[in-house]
Amino acid sequence: MKHFLYISFFFIQLTAFSQVTNTDVVFTGVFGGTSMDGNTYLNPTGSETWGGFANEDVSLYPLSFSEDGEITFTGATAGTDAEVYFRFEYNPYPDTEPSFNTVAVTVSGTEEASYTVAIPSQGANTFSSFLLYVTTLDSPVTLTNVTLNSSATVACVDESLINPEAVCPTVIDLVCGCDGVTYSNDCVAVNEGGVTSYTAGQCVNSASVTFQVDMSQQTVLGPVYITGQIIDNWCGTCEIMDDSDGDGIYTYTTELNLGTHEYKFNNGGWDGTESLETEADSACTVTTIDGETIFVNRVVELTSGDELILDVVCFNACDPCSIDPVKDDVAVTFSVDMNQELVEESLYITGASIDGWDGTSVQMIDDNGDGVYEVTVDLSEGIHEYKFNNGGWDGTENLDAIEDAQCTITTDGFTNRVIELDATVSEVQVGTVCFNSCEGCLPENIIEETQDLLFSIYPTVSEDFVTLKFQGNSQLDKMLIINDIAGKMIFRKEINGPSEQEIIDVSSYESGLYILSVITEKESSSIRLIKSK
Repeated sequence: MKHFLYISFFFIQLTAFSQVTNTDVVFTGVFGGTSMDGNTYLNPTGSETWGGFANEDVSLYPLSFSEDGEITFTGATAGTDAEVYFRFEYNPYPDTEPSFNTVAVTVSGTEEASYTVAIPSQGANTFSSFLLYVTTLDSPVTLTNVTLNSSATVACVDESLINPEAVCPTVIDLVCGCDGVTYSNDCVAVNEGGVTSYTAGQCVNSASVTFQVDMSQQTVLGPVYITGQIIDNWCGTCEIMDDSDGDGIYTYTTELNLGTHEYKFNNGGWDGTESLETEADSACTVTTIDGETIFVNRVVELTSGDELILDVVCFNACDPCSIDPVKDDVAVTFSVDMNQELVEESLYITGASIDGWDGTSVQMIDDNGDGVYEVTVDLSEGIHEYKFNNGGWDGTENLDAIEDAQCTITTDGFTNRVIELDATVSEVQVGTVCFNSCEGCLPENIIEETQDLLFSIYPTVSEDFVTLKFQGNSQLDKMLIINDIAGKMIFRKEINGPSEQEIIDVSSYESGLYILSVITEKESSSIRLIKSK
């Protein structure tokens, strides 16, 4: 190439768009256990979740959708409706991003019918992979006359512009060609590179990115990893994040090409990966559907070569970790009727959150001499177990897991009283109970009559099912009702005629305290039920 001292050429970058129509598109590449016969596509049982069909006609690519596009086709089935959708990727796997999926369409009937799938504008992104997915298993679907309407842009490189005889200046005035190549000046870019557009300055194709995740509210299970297609090809355990200062915030810095990149944080590995949600975490994620599998990943878009330090986010969230407000303790007053007991020197209350099960540290008082002992202790929100001790552990209550199920919880063979506290209240007065009983003491001159209905539940603390067992007279019609702690009825069932037991599914309930009531024409009785996590 010849050069002279300085000649300046000034080119304005212009991009023209036009509509391109590709007809009779076929998907000849089968993968993931799928099969095809001519224009009939089948996704059989046993195929991979990512199985589908690829268009292998390279003359179609690259595709662009700077404006809205569409896919039209003629479809028919063998008798069973089949759902299909299309996917566009930057390149064939593994260099797939950016990518996007069309909406799914259901092909119905054995007679041929026309279908249209809209393609929203994808900006400046280009795609060199066009895929078909049939999500309905074992349902052959025939697609013919597949037509793709897309945008076309003026080619970046026009070989007719290349002129080896051109005389360009030797001055260095860097420009970045649309082909991503840096040229010494505009003349060289056009006459040597044949580019149709360029921008001033050196090409910048990458940027330094620092990722940050706050693990302070997690039990760290091992190294904290970052993973993504471009970062580690979704290895999951290849790139370790750093917390050398021990503040619970893990960081990772790398160089990434400009564009859109998906990633996730893994706590110890894939078993501890984030579980992000399409709607709840839409502010920082992108959702990708691969066959029947839905991936919700974090996303970052790099548009310049400037260093980017991402904001600190909480693990498994788009926002920083929230600081839980300090919750005030609840003043709880316990009272126990000892009129039917001989009090051995002193009476105590004990529990893990009361005195660490010491047994004799927190004494109860009977100020007015009525035989009812009281004490007030400060307890935090949540579930607390406790007991009353008459003189010490030798005189502790002997509560029964079944007979006293309405006020107790049995853990590791120990049956203790239980209370659940809500921090929205500041004071709680627990009703007076008889020592070694869930009920109040009966006057000594009254003989307790045999009840028409006696019942118990087991277990008293359950994740899924509880069994309600009727004893005594179980022949009566009954109504079962479950109320939450706020008094709202969440379960109601009538039982007509004899019944010895009833199994209730509580797996869908929120964890906490509930009241189970059994009502007959003669009486009603209630039992406390605790739903565990």
